[in-house]
Amino acid sequence: MTAPDDFTLDSMERATPLWLKIAGHLNQRLEKARARNDNLLPPDETAAVRGEIKALKALLRLGQEKPPIATAE
Repeated sequence: MTAPDDFTLDSMERATPLWLKIAGHLNQRLEKARARNDNLLPPDETAAVRGEIKALKALLRLGQEKPPIATAE
């Protein structure tokens, strides 16, 4: 699950109580998924947990500020 590259939250959206609550929830789920991934699991369950981790990280990246694009002068 990946979001379009051009979709991000602006600074005001990242500061809203709703986004902070969502990000907190996603971080808690990410910690739990990482803990499950540290256990010895069958290959199919390991793949599922790693997919969940990837999806959670993608959602959390929506709240990260994108660095400005450097232009050649």
